[in-house]
Amino acid sequence: MNKKANKKTIIMLLPLLLSGMAGMANSNEISIFPGQVEQEVKFGADIKLTLKGVDEGNTEKIMDRFVELGMDTVRVPIYATRDITDPFYDRVYRVSDIAEDKGLKLFASVANGDGDLNGNLHGEVKFSDDLKCISGCNNNIYRLNFGLYSTYLDTYLQNMELNDASVSYLGPYNEDQADNDDYRKLWDKMNNSNYSRVGAEFWGLERSVEATPDLLDQLDVVGSHFYDDIRIAPEDYDSTWADLTDAASGAPVWFTESTRYQVDSSEMTNTRSGIEHMIPAIRGGAERVFIYQTVNRLFWYNGGKRAYRFSATKQFTSNATGNVVDSSSDDLAIKTVSFIDNNQLKINITNGDTSAKVTTIYLEGDYSASGSGEQALWTESVEGELTNITFNGGSCWTMTIPANSYLQLNVPVQSGQTSQTCEQI
Repeated sequence: MNKKANKKTIIMLLPLLLSGMAGMANSNEISIFPGQVEQEVKFGADIKLTLKGVDEGNTEKIMDRFVELGMDTVRVPIYATRDITDPFYDRVYRVSDIAEDKGLKLFASVANGDGDLNGNLHGEVKFSDDLKCISGCNNNIYRLNFGLYSTYLDTYLQNMELNDASVSYLGPYNEDQADNDDYRKLWDKMNNSNYSRVGAEFWGLERSVEATPDLLDQLDVVGSHFYDDIRIAPEDYDSTWADLTDAASGAPVWFTESTRYQVDSSEMTNTRSGIEHMIPAIRGGAERVFIYQTVNRLFWYNGGKRAYRFSATKQFTSNATGNVVDSSSDDLAIKTVSFIDNNQLKINITNGDTSAKVTTIYLEGDYSASGSGEQALWTESVEGELTNITFNGGSCWTMTIPANSYLQLNVPVQSGQTSQTCEQI
């Protein structure tokens, strides 16, 4: 069985495993396959609708925080409601220059807002009437005049360059139903092509799966949002992201708006939910994840860290080095994703249940854990508690995952030696 098929099998086994666990609500199993290596994953920040606060805040410190989180790209706004000569754009150029000076790449994406007074401009209203045809153009999305819109974007890119900032990635639509012709006509009229083309950034993942094959010849990067997690069955999250990876046919897949950090008054619940929103995309093949409105969600405009959210997310993102390895969990309340880098296995686990879970972890495929490791733990009462662990050559261990928690295990692994005796850690 090839790697992609094997990965899909692991994902699809989940409902079967769940049915076999009836009556064992507080116990579950995680299987990890260190030898089944998948993609590398990078992370990015988003400041499209918060850029004014970033500009007026401690901009240097904010960019330092992004770097501290292990991010390499910043998603910056194109305010298509504004004239390209609007002085408000000076904020975009100034912030982008500082970001690039910190070594961060720029991903320019059209914003669903004007960056100031109106942060809720979706669909057609986010494009100025000055960019639309007075008559005709009925086959163009929103009746956009692609000659005018291409000139607008070319000028935006030129202005960035004049302010010592260079856009690496460009997304001209965002949560819009743009089709192949809408992209092709726009790209054909643009003079500047020194960037990677990102799209379509649909609101929902299922729409991305459906539409991506028709858009592939117009895109370099397939980006999607995941707001339809409210209607996709949780047991189908992983497989739907894997479907998008398949539809992309080798083009990189990005999760361009990961956002579930503001769902509850509990900081621990916010933290866990935010991390859990990223996990299916990574398990399904995404190569880059952008945390939506990173400033305010994880830290403040002055650079001050938010409790739980910043420390736990930093643990997750900055340790996501090396490659994803395949894994499975037989309990929907237990989410997991693992990375391997130079025989160091980083196992991320969340428990969304109100009860603790006794969890047995298996290393599959002739692997064992041996040597000194570490656990980092976040619960309602503990933020980032570190515990040293000694692994004694086993391929299996049992541990208790606290209710409403996130933990990361750093496990030294080796191949060629296995022991099925389960240790208690």
